[in-house]
Amino acid sequence: MAKLESIFREIKLKIADDKLDDALGMLQVNLNLYVAYEKEIIALQKRLQEHKLADIRTGSESFEDLTISKRNIVDDLLKLLSLITLSPEIKTRYLSDDINRTAMIRDVKGFIDNHSNQIKYYSKLTAVVLLIGIVGTALSFVIPFSVEQSQDIVLYGSVLISLCSGIPIREVLNRREKIGTLNVLKNKVSQSSSEDELKQAKDLILRIFEKTAI
Repeated sequence: MAKLESIFREIKLKIADDKLDDALGMLQVNLNLYVAYEKEIIALQKRLQEHKLADIRTGSESFEDLTISKRNIVDDLLKLLSLITLSPEIKTRYLSDDINRTAMIRDVKGFIDNHSNQIKYYSKLTAVVLLIGIVGTALSFVIPFSVEQSQDIVLYGSVLISLCSGIPIREVLNRREKIGTLNVLKNKVSQSSSEDELKQAKDLILRIFEKTAI
């Protein structure tokens, strides 16, 4: 598993460096991955070659079209990597035609619990940063520093609070919003009697798994 994670890290670095041929080549080097996802890999290679030909042909496509085409290839390659990393249990559950309502609700609750734990972490981090800034500012009034030193301490404390607390607060707000969306999804799965709605929910849960893989 550690070797597989290392391979995926290298592949993602290749993608980030805009070396899509190398990334797909690394997938082919690993025979197990290539055999299991041969169809998907060959399709991506074909699309990449078509993109290169279109890029060479003058006036065949606009720059915007070429950019969108390449971005779609990158997105699909990243989705393929995420799909490969999913556990066999999850693949069986969400790639089959069966609908397991209980398992779907359990998985959504797992996403919610994960975001709740992250909110607790970022909330504590924000509190620590604020405390450090407040203590630093208070010390400038208690300890007999020079006027210039006191001003510097107050300034550094304010900068520390504004820079370091902004990110945790944004993360907390972002994850609270995601929890709200996941709760709506959970209620939809538990209450819906529509097979189409449950299939849509199943596809959405699979995409969430794909985004959180590795």
